[in-house]
Amino acid sequence: MRSSIWGAGSVSNWRQRWNSSLPADYATVVRIYLEGWKPEEIATRLNLALQTVYNKRREAVLLLRKTMNSKD
Repeated sequence: MRSSIWGAGSVSNWRQRWNSSLPADYATVVRIYLEGWKPEEIATRLNLALQTVYNKRREAVLLLRKTMNSKD
């Protein structure tokens, strides 16, 4: 099992902010990706097609950019 880069029990403010800005399935893919998992591993773990993992990650980035720009 992989360990989290966030540390046990510590949650950054920015992580809470983006996590609440994304649909749950997008946030899950991004969180696992940021923990160092490869897209192929994420697809297997979540029982998703590999292209779905790439699409969710891309859409999450677009949503986060939109959210960040609207809060400026």
